[in-house]
Amino acid sequence: MTTQIGGQLLDKAKEFRREATRCLKDGSLDSAVVLISKTAFAVVDHHLFLKGGFIPSDHQKRKDAVRFRLPEVLPYLSDIYDKYILAYQQRMTRTDVEVVQDALGEILKLVETQI
Repeated sequence: MTTQIGGQLLDKAKEFRREATRCLKDGSLDSAVVLISKTAFAVVDHHLFLKGGFIPSDHQKRKDAVRFRLPEVLPYLSDIYDKYILAYQQRMTRTDVEVVQDALGEILKLVETQI
């Protein structure tokens, strides 16, 4: 069961990343930022599930768990979350996309996960 849930989280992360790539090709930067952010959230949730046996039910619980269990990830997760919220409020730029892509890359290195 544990392997199945963990696998589902990684599958979701991969799906979000594929869709983000498609959005970038289409020029939908707002959607790309949201989907890259969701990729990061799924990767972090996967790691928290594997190491702690739980999946956070909301952004605040995820942030609290990361603060306690993965403090080195918190700055990157915070950057991503800030852009995630802004993507619903204003137009994103290529620079915004690069910020979330770079932060996701750092998170993937820190949690030693490949997607």
